Amino acid sequence: MIIVEVRYEGGGLRGQTRISDMSETGVYVDVMSPLPEGVPLQLEFRLPGGHEIRAEGIVVRSEPRIGMAIRFTQIAPEDQQQIAETIARQDR
Repeated sequence: MIIVEVRYEGGGLRGQTRISDMSETGVYVDVMSPLPEGVPLQLEFRLPGGHEIRAEGIVVRSEPRIGMAIRFTQIAPEDQQQIAETIARQDR
């Protein structure tokens, strides 16, 4: 499991919390008061190797007192590749 700190902004709110699950297509963010499904947001986080990711996404699942699943809607291909490589290193 890769745990990464994340900053997000969307739905008129800003927050900082952690990502508890990630893939090249999105992330799951642990947060007590998640944004509703359909809300677009901006994300910034740093992978364990130091690569900074900036992406846009949309909330696709919202679970009160647990977190929210976010699908990337805009992310650079090289950032997706960095995420894939980070996950592959973790799975070894």
